[in-house]
Amino acid sequence: MIERERGAGRDFFSLPALAALAVFLLTAAACAGRKDGPFNLLVITLDTTRADSIGAYGNADAATPQLDRLAAGGIMFRNCYAAVPLTLPSHCTLFTGRYPLAHRVRNNGTYYLPADETTLAEILRARGFRTFACIASFTLLSKFGIGQGFEAFDETFRQKQATLNYNDEIPADEITRKFAAWLENNRGGRFFTWLHFFDPHSPYRVHPEVDGRFAASERLKYEGEIAYVDLHIGKIIRLLESKKLLEKTILVIVGDHGEAFGEHGEFGHGIFCYEESLKVPLILYNSILFAKNKRIDSRVSLADVLPSLLHYLAIPCPEGVQGKSFHNLAAGEREKRQRDIYFESRFGMEANNWAPITGLIADGHKYISLVEPELYDLGRDPGERANLYRQKNILARDLDQKLRRFIIERAPAGKAGRRELSVDDLSSLKTLGYITPASAKSRDMVDPKRGLGLYLEVEALKQKAAAGDFLGAQSGLEQVMARNPGALLPNFFELEFTVKKNTGRMPEALAALEKAIAAFPGQDSFKIILATELVARNELARARELCREILAGNPRFAAAWILLGDISRKQNDRQQAVAHYRQALASEPQNTRVRDILSELSLPAGRTGGGDAERLAGLESEAVALIAANRLTEARTVLEDILRLDPRRVDALVNMGTVAYRSGEFAPALRYFQEAARLDPRHALALSNMGIVCFSLFQKNGDRAQLPLALGHFNAALRLDPRLGDAYNGRGAVYLALNKGAKAVGDFKKVIALKPGDVDAHFNVAFALVSSGRKSEALDILVRFKKSYYTKLAPQDRSELDALIAEITS
Repeated sequence: MIERERGAGRDFFSLPALAALAVFLLTAAACAGRKDGPFNLLVITLDTTRADSIGAYGNADAATPQLDRLAAGGIMFRNCYAAVPLTLPSHCTLFTGRYPLAHRVRNNGTYYLPADETTLAEILRARGFRTFACIASFTLLSKFGIGQGFEAFDETFRQKQATLNYNDEIPADEITRKFAAWLENNRGGRFFTWLHFFDPHSPYRVHPEVDGRFAASERLKYEGEIAYVDLHIGKIIRLLESKKLLEKTILVIVGDHGEAFGEHGEFGHGIFCYEESLKVPLILYNSILFAKNKRIDSRVSLADVLPSLLHYLAIPCPEGVQGKSFHNLAAGEREKRQRDIYFESRFGMEANNWAPITGLIADGHKYISLVEPELYDLGRDPGERANLYRQKNILARDLDQKLRRFIIERAPAGKAGRRELSVDDLSSLKTLGYITPASAKSRDMVDPKRGLGLYLEVEALKQKAAAGDFLGAQSGLEQVMARNPGALLPNFFELEFTVKKNTGRMPEALAALEKAIAAFPGQDSFKIILATELVARNELARARELCREILAGNPRFAAAWILLGDISRKQNDRQQAVAHYRQALASEPQNTRVRDILSELSLPAGRTGGGDAERLAGLESEAVALIAANRLTEARTVLEDILRLDPRRVDALVNMGTVAYRSGEFAPALRYFQEAARLDPRHALALSNMGIVCFSLFQKNGDRAQLPLALGHFNAALRLDPRLGDAYNGRGAVYLALNKGAKAVGDFKKVIALKPGDVDAHFNVAFALVSSGRKSEALDILVRFKKSYYTKLAPQDRSELDALIAEITS
């Protein structure tokens, strides 16, 4: 996190204030004795990649030599399971070590990871890692919360449309290029990087770089996409080898969920939780840490990945992690019994009002809780063809009870300890998506196995409409509805709207959307489509009402903010339009079309250019929003525009320096801060940031000549602003490096006086005191801080505080 400085009405940012200095240094000391550390971490997630699409997992026809090489030389888990067959919730489980029940992200697009969840990026960034992510799909935009903890989160889409949508993605070659550029500009220091490859997701494309045999069918096109990703994983490996980083990096290859090809009626993923949708590849590679390759048959969950990686990095797990480290399995140990695997999908429930799916794999059996429950013996029936629910009803009921207990114990409001299920527990189970076959709720819901056929029939009619046969599609829909009286699915309305709009019956088309909203009030897609059509027809009152309804439940819905901006522009309310578009940009900082609109609206009426103050203020606000969202590439572009218009704009120079610093470009950062200080010698923050750059150069290169320079900059900043906490924090770090512990303690205490609840300041003063042999004083400060602020801290900070107290008292 970066801290916003409040003062003089300025819009600029300080650099990271050497946060968690004590924790990082203690960790570095702890790792110093390890022969094999410290390591970087590179996590590559393969979207929509089922395990059996890879050669190492038994697919003799696959073209995945790079993945096969990593599996042959590392640790390969043959039975790794996603907790949910959907991209966003699955990644949230991967990066928090918590099940969807706990982190509360249950579907794509309509949920976001709460800020109080602790991510792997947040943990590692607090330990001094540089953190970078490059994602390839709309479903993982930062507005959905998955970017927490990343200094740089690249989600740049090359588009000029008004809104992003589920079809927006970045191909593998772009992801590889972006990683190479980031790595080139971020030399030195440990890093954690997450790269996301989305290519195997439908629609499947044919790549000329891949063998032509992968174009013969949809399944082969899918495997060709995985072969294409494999090519780029090879490029990444060679890049790390060329920079002598491969041996210093723990490489993790993991799928987020699988893909179905009709094995149980589904094509794609999200509805069912059969093996083809849940079993994913998991490969760990490092030639030093994993000197002996292993193939592990024991079941593990994506929730187990975070605690395992923290184990290898010698970092304690924060409170609330629900997964269990598999380092013991990787070391060759055997557990007394197989791990239980929880899974779920609410996709069918939220999209079609079908029954939700929850389930558990325990010992050799897989139980799926549904209106028509399912039980499979995975050892004898890996394809899940023979439902044993009736033959083994006692076992099924036992697993059902076990599933209920699992859900209650891992839900956010769950209480610790073993206990009987209360009435409140049973109510919570229903809210969390669990249904028992005997419940009244079960009898009122449609099992997705029963609903799928009707859904697919209407989807086929939608394809007919897409081909231009609107009358044939309408006739087919009427027949479907006549055969299924009382049945109602969202795609009925989607098809009706499409047909009537394209056959010149717009009032009837709009009426179909109104009916859809009444039938499915929780589906914002119908509301946004209707609002868009109404804005085009200048029926603004109803359009505004629909946008407000959407935003009441989902304030990050960028398309609704954009439509409100469009409405305000139509009504010549430029000020309100700018406010709405800025809200949209806060949700989608990479949206170039919205940025263009804001730049246009920043001009005075009747003007088409000029460097006036109004336009500059608008651009500067935009840059601040982009920096706050860690969109450094976009922020740099906006700041370059500002500096072209006004090269002497001091706050823009400070912000540009911040962008350069956080991109690992220390020399350019220093030049920007020096120019800002030259133009405004009383700009305390520019001077303080110069000190931080000098200290960072000392940390990176061991150049002790940087220490007196840093000290001079911090002193100058504090003469101008004696309440600048970042300067005290930086100067304290310099004093520590100069072995002036007493002075360091004094500065860190001043930070605490300015910010009594600042956890990093308390960690830093404790480390300085311990370094000066004043353990009891350090302990006293931490204990008093814990007593006053413990309940207000984030889970990761509580864990760090407890660990530091324990280390001092040991």
